[in-house]
Amino acid sequence: MASGIVKLQVHLNISADILFARLTKLKAIRKNMGLLRTWQQAHTPESIHDAMVELRHVFPNAGVREMASLLFHERDMSVAR
Repeated sequence: MASGIVKLQVHLNISADILFARLTKLKAIRKNMGLLRTWQQAHTPESIHDAMVELRHVFPNAGVREMASLLFHERDMSVAR
């Protein structure tokens, strides 16, 4: 089974060197814009607790995935499921 990188390379029909250069550039752009990934934000259950409680009052039936999406869109917190 092909990895996501290989599938992307085949889909875009570009060499591995060009693909990795583009991915590296994308990472640099994200960093300059302050768009941190989940592990870079280093959230803990304690750090997201207050936001979770507030969102739970507004969206009492939200599941795990929806709550993660709400945290991202409503509170700018990127969290894992």
